[in-house]
Amino acid sequence: LYVLYIISYLLFQVSYDGLAFQYFWPESPLFHVKSAFLFSPVTLFFILSFATHFLKLKENIIGLYFITRVLIAIIVIEFFIILFGFQYPFQVILTNIINFAIMATLNVAAVMSLIKGYKPARFFIIAWMVFSSTLIIFSLYAVGLFPHFHFISDGYALQVGSAFEILLFSFALADKFQVMRQDKEQAQQKAMEMLEDLVDHKTRNLKDAKLYIESIIENSPYAIIALDSDGIINFVNKAYEEMFEYPKEKVIGTNMLSFKSVQESGLADKYRQVFKGTNYYQENIPFQSGITNKEFILNVSMTAIR
Repeated sequence: LYVLYIISYLLFQVSYDGLAFQYFWPESPLFHVKSAFLFSPVTLFFILSFATHFLKLKENIIGLYFITRVLIAIIVIEFFIILFGFQYPFQVILTNIINFAIMATLNVAAVMSLIKGYKPARFFIIAWMVFSSTLIIFSLYAVGLFPHFHFISDGYALQVGSAFEILLFSFALADKFQVMRQDKEQAQQKAMEMLEDLVDHKTRNLKDAKLYIESIIENSPYAIIALDSDGIINFVNKAYEEMFEYPKEKVIGTNMLSFKSVQESGLADKYRQVFKGTNYYQENIPFQSGITNKEFILNVSMTAIR
């Protein structure tokens, strides 16, 4: 939109200066008379569209957004009036009225955007006020309300104002991109912090759940033992120590399947079957500890945990 605005303004300027008639359409004097007036609403159309998008009026100031929509509709109507029913005195007055309405609207929109905390509006305010000041002087001169100066009548004031405006709009766009980049970085940082908080929260929950489960297993009244695929004992709880009267420090790390008592009871073979994917439960199994020679009647449940 900004590029289209610059192109349309350049066409307006060369039409007003007569350069377009000299180089582009020298065989069309009637179009030359209308050309500056035709490119004026085109320029206003694109500057309104650009300003509406740049200042985010639809998101931030919905009332002024609707006003810009109405002004754009009026500009379109003006364009067709010039194209099909051009009358010079009437057109000068109509164009100036629309110019003043647009200048006032965009000045108010820029100031309100800045008040609402939209930082890129800073350069837009300066740029638009510089340009609108020269445009007001030019419009007043066009209707005979401003004294004659060659600097104004030859269009130099408008050219200087537009040059400053384009330069400041460039700063405004660069400032907007900088703000957008900072906002993106802040959003990413906030997202990372939220993710870290979530991970910490989940980690704490998992740790709490792990401690809770370990507490249940450790304090279970039933003897619980955990073996790996080779039969190496990884864990025994308090009930196991009390039942077999043997400390866990001497049990953990030994191969339970190599115990003679485990082999004679048939539990070694059952364990190998369970590890292949079948569960096992059996009651009233005679068992004699190979460590203390104490005899037991066991109820055994085995499950593979993968």
